[in-house]
Amino acid sequence: MQVTLNIPDEIPQEMISKMLMQFENQLQTAKQLVTKKEKPIPKFGSAKGLIKMSADFDEPLDDFADYM
Repeated sequence: MQVTLNIPDEIPQEMISKMLMQFENQLQTAKQLVTKKEKPIPKFGSAKGLIKMSADFDEPLDDFADYM
């Protein structure tokens, strides 16, 4: 991409340099946002087999015996 700027001669060279650096930084930031890949959406069932429950999962807990 090429950008052409018409800058008046009255503006000091160091100010032009600072403005160009800021412009370049903003372009880099914009480029990173555009090329940033989003996380893939997990598919239903993709975690199958990763979670296991014990056989006594539904059994009453001894800690709650007083409340039953």
